[in-house]
Amino acid sequence: MNEKAINRSIKKIVLIAIFLIFLVGTASALPDLYVSSASTNYKYAGEIYANENNSMVVTVCNAGDQTASDAVVSLSVTDAASNPVVVNYPIGDIAASACATVTLIDPTIRTSQGSTVTYTVQVNCTNAESNYDNNTLTTSGYEVLFNGYKGKGYWTGKSYINNQLIYDLDEGGNMIYFTQPSTSYKSTKWTTRTETWTTSDLYVPAGATIVEARLYISYNWDNTTTANPDAPPNFTAALNNQDLAINTLTPYTDKSNIGSYGDREYGLYSVDVTAYYNRATDNNLVMTADPRGAILRLFTRVRL
Repeated sequence: MNEKAINRSIKKIVLIAIFLIFLVGTASALPDLYVSSASTNYKYAGEIYANENNSMVVTVCNAGDQTASDAVVSLSVTDAASNPVVVNYPIGDIAASACATVTLIDPTIRTSQGSTVTYTVQVNCTNAESNYDNNTLTTSGYEVLFNGYKGKGYWTGKSYINNQLIYDLDEGGNMIYFTQPSTSYKSTKWTTRTETWTTSDLYVPAGATIVEARLYISYNWDNTTTANPDAPPNFTAALNNQDLAINTLTPYTDKSNIGSYGDREYGLYSVDVTAYYNRATDNNLVMTADPRGAILRLFTRVRL
């Protein structure tokens, strides 16, 4: 190869090297913020609760190669047929390839259930970003419900337990009660059961006067009346062969109202059985459930 050809090859190599260096040297380092996740972080997804503040747990990340300065997360809350409420939360700088998690508080207190809420989360910073298309995440369809697990104080129109009966016991008076052991708990899809209280279970001293005898029947996960989940459970009960007319009584009820078993109610019947109670012999309770019932769990106790 002659000298002129060699010089031309060297010049080409130098030009290519200079061109590549020029491309690398002009690239800009920018942050790239995005919303990685946004969730109410409750056990049951898709639900938020009335009569309290709800919160969103939000994670934002920086996929760029420069720190995002003074990052701010904005929470936009839109109820059906209402204007958005926007709340801003400063979270400071987010380094390149780093993430930050923040809890955002929805300031709206809702006193009724049934409406739906949409949450929109957006993150921004003071310096320019390489991509703005991923700065926003919207989640919708959150249903507002009363949270039965928190008690009646969080359920509009309901109240906590009130005194129903008050007894004044004279000197020497007493109350005798017997709660069936956990082994008597009846699981789902039962059709009939019999329980017996012996005289030793409920010992009444000789000469004592029985003022009143009450039978308490508690149940949970009631789904025996599927056409109307709020209706009382469908079963019959007889003490010592005397019908207790359970279907004519109104139980004290409660329910979680949320989650997979939200409509399955919990309840307690308080039945005056003074006229049917055997003082000197065993007392037998027989209950029969509607065989079509899907779920009804029972537990009983008696008090004198």
